[in-house]
This record gives sequence, structure tokens and C-alpha cells, in this order.
Amino acid sequence: MFEIDEDTAMYLGIMLMTSGYMLYKRRKRWYNRRWWVRPINQDREQRGAYSNIFAAMRTMDEEEFFKYTRMSRRQFDTLVKLLTPLLKKRSQRKALSVGQRLAMTLKYLAHGGSTSALGWEYYVAKSTAQKVLKETCQAIWRALSPKYLKRPQEEDWRRIADGFHSKWNLPNCVGAIDGKHIAIQAPSNAGSLFFNYKKTHSIVLMAACDAEYNFTLIDIGAYGSQSDGGIFSRVIGRAVETGDIVFPPPEVIPGMAQEMPYYLVGDAAFPQRKWLMRPYPGRSLSLQKSIFNYRLSRGRRTIENAFGILASRWRILRSVMVAQPDTVEAYVSACVCLHNFIKSETCGSRFYCPPNYVDSENNGVVNEGNWRLEMAALRGVGRLGANIATRVAYELRDMLANYFITREGEVPWQYHKVTSIN
Repeated sequence: MFEIDEDTAMYLGIMLMTSGYMLYKRRKRWYNRRWWVRPINQDREQRGAYSNIFAAMRTMDEEEFFKYTRMSRRQFDTLVKLLTPLLKKRSQRKALSVGQRLAMTLKYLAHGGSTSALGWEYYVAKSTAQKVLKETCQAIWRALSPKYLKRPQEEDWRRIADGFHSKWNLPNCVGAIDGKHIAIQAPSNAGSLFFNYKKTHSIVLMAACDAEYNFTLIDIGAYGSQSDGGIFSRVIGRAVETGDIVFPPPEVIPGMAQEMPYYLVGDAAFPQRKWLMRPYPGRSLSLQKSIFNYRLSRGRRTIENAFGILASRWRILRSVMVAQPDTVEAYVSACVCLHNFIKSETCGSRFYCPPNYVDSENNGVVNEGNWRLEMAALRGVGRLGANIATRVAYELRDMLANYFITREGEVPWQYHKVTSIN
């Protein structure tokens, strides 16, 4: 007969007692529940928003349906099909349909509010609403990001560069980059990790976009308190420096004697790099440097508008999010994916981002987009790195600045624009 020593027997006894106690507590929790489903929520099929106002908008009023969901009915149905394999549930109770989960999530992301209010509207418990939101946002990311937020390849970078050249007269530019703070409620036991320089708590969304206001690179989740250089080099900066993100090889631009690398454009918060152009610092700049700063600002307007569209359409981003940081990251990721998904189709983009919704320019005269009327701007990050660069990086900036005052590189109104500003 197998024998065990006294210490082993004591250890096994403790393990059995612990397991038994945990099982008892779990069963007691369910035994002590007053209801399997709260009585008021048992009328969900008859009184809930999904069966009433949402169903009415879906069948009778496409404009109101867009205001509610930020997408067309066809795009909603397409998204339901994409999410069904990821969200279909099996339960002893009647599970919420994928369509209802998506409707709840889109309403919350598009209009903000509390999860309690969302639960009352859809006749579900607050805890159920919170679980549905997180699971659906994670499913949206898994379903959409491989197609609508995939990392660009060389052919994609060239297409983006063509867009910036034709719309903003910036040769070899493969995007505009910026970072924004996403306000959150202070997480428990987080100390000052998320406490930023504006004395609020936040995580950081760093993103680049193309000339059509589609996001191409994103990094979500840096602590609001993280050092400026750390935010920039966390993902995107490090990926470019290490070769994980590869731009096309440098090319000679007509009017230039040397090859010019492909590059991103950023504001004064970013450090100068061979692949990242920032404005010249200081005041009382020369005409050439002032023109360079003006021309760069035209290209940077794309990321400003992209963030403006994002925050005005998905208004949860304009409020202080009451959720754990990983849940907030899921919300923000879903908003970015939905932005690109909706803009990818003409039927959705016609409502989502009409021509008057973004800034437009005619011979240097800027007409501001309607998104600005909604006060939707997200708060920018501070300086993202020391203004220290290699000699080659500074020389490339000077070369591009010189190109902007050549016959091949100038725009007719730039001299008047710069002198009127100064």
C-alpha cells in the first residue's frame, strides 16, 4: 500500500480544504442571488431599445440610424457578420444577439454616457453592459484591424506619398504624426502612473495618418505620466529606428540634387530625424525657414483633422472614461478601427466625413471644417523628445526647405502667406 509522509498529508489536506471552501463560496454567491434575471429586464424583447427605437431607425430613417451608430445600415449588417464568429454566445439564458451587442457598443462609443444608463436603455444589468462593451470592442479590433489598420508596405507608403504630394505639395511624405491624451478616471492603486502634466489622469494615443484622414499607425496605452521621449519611442519611433517599419528607399525629387528619404511630418513636440520632419524652432526666422514651417503645417493639418473627426464622431473620447486602463485601450482601439472601416466605403463616408466636415484650402485660404464647431479637439501631448538630431537629419531638413523655394517646389501663394503671418 502506498504511504505518504506527514508533511505531504498535511499539504494535501490544506489543498482539499481550500478547494472545498472556494467551491462553497462560489455556490453560496449564486444561491444568495435574488433573481436569475432582474424582473424589469425580463421585458427586454418588448421594451428594450434594440427592439423599439433602434429597430424603427433601422427600417424607417437612415439619417437617424447614422446619427445613432455613425454608419450606414449596410455597414452595420456587414460588421454583424464579421463579429458573429467572435461574439456568438451559448447560455442557459437567452443570450444577447450579436446585433444587440454591436448596437449597444456603437451607441456608447458614439455618444458617451454611463454604463448604468446604457443598461437601463437596453434592459440589461450594469455588469452585463460593461462586459458587452469590452468584449465587443475587443472583437471589433480583432475583426477589423487586420484589414483596415494593417501596417503599410512599400506600395502602400508610395500611394500615401502620392496623396500628400498632390494634396499638400509635400514630396516623399508618408504621413503626419501626433499624440493625444485620452482622459480616464484615476485607476485604483495606480499612484501617479497616469497623472499627466495637465494634472489629470490619462493614457496616450499616438497615431499617424494619410492624406485622406485614415489612420495608418497607432500606439495606445502609454502612461500619461510617461516621459516625453518614452512616449515617442515606445512603439512607432522604435519600430522605425529598428527597421520593423520600413519606408521606401530615398529618391531624387525633381529640383533636388540629392536623394530625399521618405518621411513623416510632426509638430514642434517631436524630435528631428532623417525620417521625421519638424518645424524650425524660434522666432524671427529667415524667409526660407518660415516657408518651410508653413509648408509643413499644411501637411500636419491632416492629423489634426483626423483626430478631430475621430473625437467628434466617437464622443466617448471627449469625456473622462470610467473604466480600467485595459478597457479604455479596447474602447480607443475600436474607435480607430471603426473610423477607418466606415471611411473605406463611399456610402458610409458620405455621411461620416462629408467634404465640409474637414478643413479645405483654396490658394492658401483655409476654410475650417465643421468638426471644429463641436469643440471636439483632444488635448495634445507635450514635447516628445529632446531637440537633438544628427547632422544628416538637419541637412535633410535644410535641403527640403531649399526645395520649397525652387520653381519646382514652391506654391504661388506661400510668399504672401508667410509675410502676412510675420
